[in-house]
Amino acid sequence: MTEVLSTRAGGGEAGRIMPLVAARADRELRDAAAAEAWICAGLCLARLQAPTAEALAPTLPWVLAAISDAPALPPVAMIVDVGCLLLGRPLDFAMGLSVHEPRLKAALRAYEDAVLGRLAGEPLYEAACDAVAKLDTPRRAEAIALLTEQLLARLGFREAVAVSPGVTRRLLQKPASELLERGLDELLQAPAGGGAATDALVAGYEALVRGARHAGALISPREVFTLENLTVLRGLTQRLAIEQMVEAAHLLERALPARMRRSTRRRGFTPTNIEDDSAYPTGGFSAISTSGSIESLVSSELIYMEDTGEIDLFDVRYAEGELLFYTRDESVFVRNRRVIVFALHPDLTQARFKDAGLPWQRLVILLGLVLCAVRRLADWLSHEALRVRLVFIRDAGASPLAAEQELARLLLREWIEKELVEVTEAQTLEELARGATAEARRADCSLVVVAHGAPPEPDRAGALHWVRVGVGQGWPTVSGPSVPGLAPPEAPTWSAWVEAARVLLQQLV
Repeated sequence: MTEVLSTRAGGGEAGRIMPLVAARADRELRDAAAAEAWICAGLCLARLQAPTAEALAPTLPWVLAAISDAPALPPVAMIVDVGCLLLGRPLDFAMGLSVHEPRLKAALRAYEDAVLGRLAGEPLYEAACDAVAKLDTPRRAEAIALLTEQLLARLGFREAVAVSPGVTRRLLQKPASELLERGLDELLQAPAGGGAATDALVAGYEALVRGARHAGALISPREVFTLENLTVLRGLTQRLAIEQMVEAAHLLERALPARMRRSTRRRGFTPTNIEDDSAYPTGGFSAISTSGSIESLVSSELIYMEDTGEIDLFDVRYAEGELLFYTRDESVFVRNRRVIVFALHPDLTQARFKDAGLPWQRLVILLGLVLCAVRRLADWLSHEALRVRLVFIRDAGASPLAAEQELARLLLREWIEKELVEVTEAQTLEELARGATAEARRADCSLVVVAHGAPPEPDRAGALHWVRVGVGQGWPTVSGPSVPGLAPPEAPTWSAWVEAARVLLQQLV
């Protein structure tokens, strides 16, 4: 059996906040027999399931999904192990095949501890499992392949093996028992020093272990968000854009302070929703009655309980409706009205541009900033009647930001379902400003105009609080009647976006 290897030059490591890149192939198996031997041997080495045809057959679609995303693969047993973890399998390494070749045995042992053990202990591991459990079977294969690809990128994996997708698909259509038989023959009949397939597997597992020992978090919020919304993310481009926006929002949140001083503006009050009344301490106990919930039971009624095993006086009083309960004051709880409107000008199409000093396009970071603002405002203003509106301004009847509007609905779907956020369109900025000015007469209303060029200044009439944000210079500028001046940076930097987000949120709270 012959193996043709070609080594490819690789670039440097990605920066701390740079977007993830797919694993690069350092080995290429051009011989079909060598590729099949490497795949079959790898399938036998899954650590979280027994090497049987019944266990292997349901996992073959996971490998097919992975080869569809990228023709360069890690040791294929890793795809099976990641899938088993996402489906909630226990971390039981005794189920895996016992290997006697010293180098492969040591590599597998280190892989179990450094990669699988750590992955199962990630803070977001349970959230990822819950997201996968809600998917149907075909989507689960796609989710497993996606998370495996992202995991390899986080590990900086540089020992992926490039194999022909056609060869892989033809091979995986064969019965699982035949694949296992061929893989076991390859592992057992290899020379004392290990064959070509064993060498490639050992190199792959050792690279996984090295990456895991130097990597940060293995599962981030961007992967969890993608898995939770996989059914509505139609293509790779849309998925990548969503992941970058979520990552930008996460990094902005980490850099912002935990709390900010609130404004003293008040424009009007509104009663709570009926279903929210029980969540607020709207009044104290006002009387005692013979009806109520068990939480309001007068504690002295518990003396009627007897440890006799028979019907006691407490049961009799309960059946006859004679137990006493506290009743609460029926006062109506009100909250301050808060309306925040983000107006996105149509000239933001020019912000689909990536500056040299920034990890993503300006418009991607901007939508990440909007997501970050919604999360923080929902937390900081949870005691107020908050409504956030994201309005896309049309241009001569057209919607130049239609793609971004669709992505925004996906990003903010959780808050849209809670009726906290609304994503709409407006014909002109003047029409939107007039509506916000009218809203300001009965609510604390803030209008944030975001544009690529110099943001137009809204009408100052009335009590409308407004802020302008511009992104045309490569860094965001925040201006308004009460906004302190920001010293412009010398070049586009991430810290400039963090400072602009801090100033903007300070104006909104």
